[in-house]
Amino acid sequence: MFFLIIVIILGCIVGIIANSKGRSFFPWFIYGMALFIVAIVHVLCIKSIDNTPIGPASHTKKCPQCAETVQADARICRFCRYDFEGAGNHTQPAQATIPPQLPS
Repeated sequence: MFFLIIVIILGCIVGIIANSKGRSFFPWFIYGMALFIVAIVHVLCIKSIDNTPIGPASHTKKCPQCAETVQADARICRFCRYDFEGAGNHTQPAQATIPPQLPS
């Protein structure tokens, strides 16, 4: 009985540390109960999960033509070639030029 209480306490220690780093408590609790020595080293070495929302950052903007996200400093959309600086003119991508063929 004493051994079971110690194992649960050790699992809680690992789970609480993992939870403070943004990880799920229960899987780390089980991991800590099963392999405490390995789990405590593992949980102390992992980095915290950054809880910032995933999505466009402040240094991006949305193209009004194709709705893709591009860098805020972009003058032309890299997807549809929309000109941000112009009067909203939509520029066509450059046509590929075919080199002249030499006579044989």
